[in-house]
Amino acid sequence: MVRDALHNAQELGLPWDIKAEKITARGNRFWARSLGYAEVVGGVVVRIYGAMMDITTEMREQKLGRTGNFSKCAVNSRSNSDQGASGV
Repeated sequence: MVRDALHNAQELGLPWDIKAEKITARGNRFWARSLGYAEVVGGVVVRIYGAMMDITTEMREQKLGRTGNFSKCAVNSRSNSDQGASGV
């Protein structure tokens, strides 16, 4: 997957954003996200750059039906209550 994405970036200047489950040499499973871009100058790819990150926690929460909105709601609720009884 990533190899094809890098090839397309190099040849066509296409960006990529890939999520995939991986297995380490010791047999541990984890989820990774790779995203990147090609810098094109004058129609020629001069640079390819990107990042790879471990997204195992996010994928597990997504599978469990958790979206992380709870903490956002708690923060929003608190900031609303800090406005006082008048709501101003």
